Amino acid sequence: MCEHRFRAMGSAFSIWLLHDDAPLAEDLLYQAQALIERAEVRMTRFSATSELSRLNRAAGAWTVLSRPMWQVVGRALHLARETGGLFDPTVLTAMLAAGYDRSFDQIGSGAVN
Repeated sequence: MCEHRFRAMGSAFSIWLLHDDAPLAEDLLYQAQALIERAEVRMTRFSATSELSRLNRAAGAWTVLSRPMWQVVGRALHLARETGGLFDPTVLTAMLAAGYDRSFDQIGSGAVN
């Protein structure tokens, strides 16, 4: 059993993999981490250069999205409809008004803007 721990998306990740080939398992665990980190870079709202931040800035206007972002946004809007709005990916303004303008890592460290 191989285990790999790392931080991403403001959370602790722990991935476990059972495989007979330990070097291959370790490589696969690092590949999984790289996938998660790529998603974070693309979809974080805490970086002005992320695709999600670019999309938020373009609210109300047409914009070009990558296939992964298009899929995530489409799925999120589908879930909003399916849950009758209990899940709502369109609450950025309300979150900012409530003071959630920094990541949990920054809030936890006492960082202040």
